[in-house]
Amino acid sequence: MRILLVNTNRERSPQPVIPLGLCLVASALAARGFEPHVLDLIFSRRPEADLVRGVGGRKPDVIDLLVRNLDNGDLLRTRQYLPDAVELVRVCRAYSGAPTVIGGSAVNVAAAEVLNHIGADYAIAGDGEEAMPELVSRLSAGTGASDLPCMCSRGSGRPTPAATGATCRVSDLDSLPLAQVGRWLDPRLPCAKP
Repeated sequence: MRILLVNTNRERSPQPVIPLGLCLVASALAARGFEPHVLDLIFSRRPEADLVRGVGGRKPDVIDLLVRNLDNGDLLRTRQYLPDAVELVRVCRAYSGAPTVIGGSAVNVAAAEVLNHIGADYAIAGDGEEAMPELVSRLSAGTGASDLPCMCSRGSGRPTPAATGATCRVSDLDSLPLAQVGRWLDPRLPCAKP
């Protein structure tokens, strides 16, 4: 299965951040035999158009969007980031029938509520290095994911909280593959590898 992993974070102040977590998830997916591709929108001037090209070029079976922050934390000039994620999910739906997954620290705050607001199909609460490959395996097999302990889904149009209400935690950090940032991104350039 082909998975497009999208860094939706475009905040560059005080400095741009490499999406290390997304690279870890990409490496974990590759280790399980899947075909991940990372699209980093950090320097994108036209994120929707870049996403359309990424979706059209890769023809993903699953699209995973990293939502890093709810807002910029500036009380004087607050900027909300969820509206950007809503628009990117809309683009995914318009150009692909692939299921959409959200994850990242903003999702961890309130997974079901963020999922409901953004309108993706699934939300992973917590670490995605084991949860995302398991979700993709189940989607590939055509089985449900509602029993995964850190998953929220929108099967009925409303988020269904994870069975345990827990967040995913990696059981053994030493068992994970390295992030391999240079495999998924070119950190010298303001864009992801083609």
